[in-house]
Amino acid sequence: MKPLSVVVLALAVTTLGGMPMWLMGAYSPQIVETFALQSSTYGAVLGAFFLFSALTATPVGRYVNTLHWLTGVVWTGVFSAVGLVFLAFFANAIPVLLLGLFIAAWGNSFSQTSANKGLAEFVPLHLQGRAFGFKQAALPLSTFIVGLSVPLFSSGDNWRWAFVAVASVSVLLAVVALVRRGVTPARPSLSDLLHRLPRRSARTPKPAKLTAPKHLVLLATGSGIATGATMSFAGFLVLFAVSQGFTPETAALVLALGSAAGIAARISFGFYADRARTGHFRFVQMLMLGGAAGFGLLAFSSRLDVLILGTLLGFAMGWAWNGVFHFAIIRSSPQQSAFFTGVIQAAMMAGATVGPPVFGLISETSYTAAWLVLSAAMVVSVLLVSRGAATMGQLDGPQPASD
Repeated sequence: MKPLSVVVLALAVTTLGGMPMWLMGAYSPQIVETFALQSSTYGAVLGAFFLFSALTATPVGRYVNTLHWLTGVVWTGVFSAVGLVFLAFFANAIPVLLLGLFIAAWGNSFSQTSANKGLAEFVPLHLQGRAFGFKQAALPLSTFIVGLSVPLFSSGDNWRWAFVAVASVSVLLAVVALVRRGVTPARPSLSDLLHRLPRRSARTPKPAKLTAPKHLVLLATGSGIATGATMSFAGFLVLFAVSQGFTPETAALVLALGSAAGIAARISFGFYADRARTGHFRFVQMLMLGGAAGFGLLAFSSRLDVLILGTLLGFAMGWAWNGVFHFAIIRSSPQQSAFFTGVIQAAMMAGATVGPPVFGLISETSYTAAWLVLSAAMVVSVLLVSRGAATMGQLDGPQPASD
């Protein structure tokens, strides 16, 4: 496949994989009202989506390692569409809402692992930084799209139709990926199935079990804590702004503005990653510190200009490190791109599982305290990423994408 088509599909699949979460965030005032949720309960619902994604990320990563990457794209479209339709038409209580999010979470796990595998296999090394930048721009692109959609679906239960619209696009993505895959599986005969069963022999050694090295664990932990902070930021921003007296439409437009800054930042940082020979993880640390500053500003954002500035820093720095981070991880071991992505995704989803419920619980007492906790979490992430990069250098020697 041509690199450009791979990047476009990777961007599309990553955008749609996380859409359930961003729809929940953009329509949080309506959803909180529909289900009569407290902030802590709403945060727990958001966290549940990431818990489901964390539980499925590593096994999905191992599975996608054995597939054509477009097959993973097809599975993303299927799971996302089914989950979103379920949420739109059957979610009338919290348990049913959680079941819909569980279905959609499988699509989220397939999206990241399949997209990263496609980029690692089909995009030349000298272009991978910008490719990952475009691909990771999918996350703020998602929030940008749903932020702009709020004025269309903001009244009453109309939020459900926003879910249906995204489900339709997910189906379209699955069809496009299936056509590009060029495979129309015929029904196999019994003899074909028996012939395909794996056979063990003395000549064929059992494949070694993939395990995560120490540096990957440190980096994953740092990315997990930072992700818990950024997901709380994106998930609660609209609800927080409304609590400060802004209208849902104004809050959603601020979300869209910040998302646009995040898109531009991630793409720009991707070009930087291709040009820079060293220091990628140091750059990630700088972006995380910028995010810490932005979250600190939101702690005191009763004015619109401060809200906008904090949001811009949060998106353009605090939530823009992912592309360079994934690029450096994949560059360190391209042969295990899907597995390493699965480990990172599991850690990120674990952080996102804990972050929103904790933020929601603290915010019931004080939003100021909640934002300051997020700021501190980003600083901790900086320390862990620094240690992980140093450990990788000590064990494996100089790493052009990681020191």
